[in-house]
Amino acid sequence: MSDTILRRAFVGGLFALATACGGGDDGGGGGGNGPKVDACAIVSQSDAEKLFGKPAGQGKGSGSVDPALLGECVWEWQDAEANSHLLQFLAWQGESYYQPSAKATPFVIGDKGVIEVGGGLVGVDIQWLQAGRVYDLSYFTVGDVPDATTRVDDVKALALAASAKLK
Repeated sequence: MSDTILRRAFVGGLFALATACGGGDDGGGGGGNGPKVDACAIVSQSDAEKLFGKPAGQGKGSGSVDPALLGECVWEWQDAEANSHLLQFLAWQGESYYQPSAKATPFVIGDKGVIEVGGGLVGVDIQWLQAGRVYDLSYFTVGDVPDATTRVDDVKALALAASAKLK
């Protein structure tokens, strides 16, 4: 799916270089035609810090110019050795953006949802459709920090809380 490819390219660049991939310094983004989603109010800094167990700073957005991107928020932590945590939340206008991978399994959230859990760039990725919009919450870790897959239940709880805020 195109947003997964964009996200994975962004994450790889972020982790490898800790440099900007475009977007504003505020970690937000989105140029969608519908009402914007304040993604950083839905998935907050305190949410990220609770998940990371470390202070979280706002990362840079993907720089996507897709007009269907209604909101984006990136929270991150990285040390001098490039060990890192990344939490990303995106909101898309249109059901066509709901394109789960073949490895995803059903997850009860919104109108329909899926979760994909795995190592590497997959980490924990929850995607759901809710009222004609698609939301994607992804958590990744790299290096000498707990693997993202050890926090599946916490990411599920965060996605459910985000879904409730979107109603």
